[in-house]
Amino acid sequence: MAVSVSFFLVYSKAKIKADGLADKPVSIRCQVRFTRSALHWSVAKRLGQNAHRLQLTIPVKALPRLWANGRVKNSHPGAMSINGAIDNIASRAITLHAKYLAVGFPPDDEFIAAILSDKETEDVEHTFFADYEQYIGYLKDRGTTITFLRQHKNLFTILKDFQNVSGFRMEYKALGKTFAAKFIAWCKKNIAPKRRTQNPERTAQRYLKDLRIFLNHAFSEGWTKETTWRQIKPEFRVNPFPTTLSDSEVRALWALTEQDVSDKPRQAKNLLVTRDWFVFATQTGLRWSDWRAECFHLVDFMPAGMNIRFIQEKTDNPLEVPLSLLAIEVLQRNDGAMPQRYCPATTMQHLRLMAAAANIEKHITSHTARRTFCTLQEKAGVPRAVIMRISGHRTEKDYLRYIGVEFQYNAEMMRRANPDWFVVKKSAG
Repeated sequence: MAVSVSFFLVYSKAKIKADGLADKPVSIRCQVRFTRSALHWSVAKRLGQNAHRLQLTIPVKALPRLWANGRVKNSHPGAMSINGAIDNIASRAITLHAKYLAVGFPPDDEFIAAILSDKETEDVEHTFFADYEQYIGYLKDRGTTITFLRQHKNLFTILKDFQNVSGFRMEYKALGKTFAAKFIAWCKKNIAPKRRTQNPERTAQRYLKDLRIFLNHAFSEGWTKETTWRQIKPEFRVNPFPTTLSDSEVRALWALTEQDVSDKPRQAKNLLVTRDWFVFATQTGLRWSDWRAECFHLVDFMPAGMNIRFIQEKTDNPLEVPLSLLAIEVLQRNDGAMPQRYCPATTMQHLRLMAAAANIEKHITSHTARRTFCTLQEKAGVPRAVIMRISGHRTEKDYLRYIGVEFQYNAEMMRRANPDWFVVKKSAG
């Protein structure tokens, strides 16, 4: 952004400690760094432009003990009003800067007076894209996660394209059911999927969900008084057949070698590490959080077999699951130790490469391992109550959404349980 707004206490930590001010209200200072152009102030400075700085004391105070990252903690007396004042001043500084870029900047004292004024800048027109751009800058200044910030930057670009191509004018009063229907239809036709298994309908609904987050912020900030945006209600249909792997597909992953997955030795070795973790998870149903907590213990009954005993991180339930022959092979490959696992992003990348190497045309995630475990045990005839105890599902309705069984599954189970009922006898003669 061309303007950066930050807040800090007027006294240093050393001064606060020396004078015993931790529990006494201390003034808050606002610093506004900006350029007289649309360039980011740091970029403009590198290009030789002047980077200006304003410092002003805002009309609220905070207890140093409850001050963190430019805001007061929720336990601070009057936290809502103090943080609201901070946000309003930051918002006014950004809005006024956008206005002054077009009409010219006043002297610094007038700029400071306008920032501190409680009176809203009525002559500044609130338009959808200008407000959305301001919201993105707000997210960046607040230190929002990179993923969340990237989602809104991407949606901002998509909405711009939607307006340019479809001719639908993006205005607050027009964002209702009609907009949602047109936007979903446009996304299905114009947004190229990033992967072959991507669901365009679900992607469009996710865009609407992110849009509602911004619109709710715009309404709470007073940028708009329109409420038609509440008609936008994203609907995520539950997939009746979630992605799971068959036993043959799991073994296809296990059969991969370093030469199959990559021509780079280091990358191939890392891919097989993830492969070992994923295959072991399909045989035990361990959660990612259980792996992170490393709260498992191997119980050796060899040569009769092995069990894995652990306390679920999510539910605190103690469990013991027998290890299949494939799971024991994974342990033997890792010298009797539990397989390692990488961070979620790296794991996703590895799983995508391994699925392609094994000719599996499915979008595999780390959660696919647990779904596969439950589905394989269900098809093997393990009592549902036992599987639900391992999976942590409390209701059968939620459990049935979790496993990936086809329509013919019920018929197959009935034939297996009652073979004499369904034997077709040949007529004599």
